[in-house]
Amino acid sequence: MIITSTAKRYARALFELSKDNKCLDEVLTEFKDFLAIVEKDEALQLLLKLPNITRREQLLIQYLKDFYSEIFFNFILLVLKNNRYSLLRQIFPDYLSLYDKFNNRIKADVISAIPLPEDVSLNLIKTLKEQFNADVRIENKVDPSILGGFIIRIDGLVFDASIQEKFNKMKTHLITGEG
Repeated sequence: MIITSTAKRYARALFELSKDNKCLDEVLTEFKDFLAIVEKDEALQLLLKLPNITRREQLLIQYLKDFYSEIFFNFILLVLKNNRYSLLRQIFPDYLSLYDKFNNRIKADVISAIPLPEDVSLNLIKTLKEQFNADVRIENKVDPSILGGFIIRIDGLVFDASIQEKFNKMKTHLITGEG
């Protein structure tokens, strides 16, 4: 997913406000829960897309205000007032990234041909934790086209230890005759 600069600004503003008010964890949980509820509830989706800003705000206050902190609820109202509903799914990952950096955590996207067994995941977490000196959260994605091994992506860094990559290097070596 491409995160727009507008989504980044919203995420940064929500993060800074949450940090200043010492409610980072609460806002993260509320944001995650809110997106899950919106995804399942078509009526809520329609409500959030209502063009009549005043009516939409009245309904949100009536039905949702009591379920969320003042900071998060006002954030949602601001996003909707500025007609940025479509950015909510972009804002969340950036907020999560800021949250992780603040808490010295990194997310590693690990692509493997099959789901990683638990022991491999734990060893990988341990190795990456030592390498990056941070808590590590792994997100495993399965892609059978890599044939075996894995590809790790962390903050723009890529470590490709896939069988497919080894085949590509061997092919290049055979074609060019170098090495």
